[in-house]
Amino acid sequence: MRLGSKGAQDVKSHPFFQDMDWEKLWEGEIEVPFKPSVESISDTTYIDEEFKSEAPKFTPELQLKPLKDKFEGFSFTGTESLRPSTEMLI
Repeated sequence: MRLGSKGAQDVKSHPFFQDMDWEKLWEGEIEVPFKPSVESISDTTYIDEEFKSEAPKFTPELQLKPLKDKFEGFSFTGTESLRPSTEMLI
């Protein structure tokens, strides 16, 4: 079974992460061990050629149409509640 298939606690309790301070990780207080040097947001230097050569697969419009009706009238708000910040991912 894949690690994490039973939830976050499954990952957090794995021996590999025994020294991880999850609160510091959540707050963005842990320095990443490797920060790739990239030219731009579209730089694919660190992506294996195997994946770059795959043909893109798009979701057909017919599969999306039923979902659009379910969210009619909704709008997205509350970005301040998203944690961790997306800035930490770049």
